[in-house]
Amino acid sequence: MKQSSQRAIQVAVILMAALIAYRIAFPILPPDQQQIQQQIQYAAAQMQERSVGGALRVLSDHYIDDNGFTGDALKLMLMRATRDATSIAVSVRSTQIDVRGESATSRSFVGVTVDRPSGNWSRASQEIVLTWKKERVNHLLIIPAKEWRVVSASYGSVDF
Repeated sequence: MKQSSQRAIQVAVILMAALIAYRIAFPILPPDQQQIQQQIQYAAAQMQERSVGGALRVLSDHYIDDNGFTGDALKLMLMRATRDATSIAVSVRSTQIDVRGESATSRSFVGVTVDRPSGNWSRASQEIVLTWKKERVNHLLIIPAKEWRVVSASYGSVDF
């Protein structure tokens, strides 16, 4: 193979690697409403897998809800409520999302059923209103990005 052909192949490989690295660092993001919907679905799926920490990954470090709970307090409350669960079912319906610049509000009707080994179960169903803000995060530890995070919630009281 000629040296010029080898050089052209090398340049093409370098350009492809640069394009792939750029797409990893700066992915094309879906619209804001879809990003928030994905965050809600992620949190619900994590709760069904009994991963309270995973579900609360969508919370801001500055989270505080209408009941005065911080993210840490909410995590403890959910861990206690689900610690002996054999299964957790979460349903999210009728999500309405209103985006206004860097903040948003979502309103959903959420149902949660927790089955226990004793055969007992707990069920809660209510409307949850979440306030979202786009916050700076680092992807791959170094790449700055913005991601929707929950900064507050209104959900009444929950008895599990």
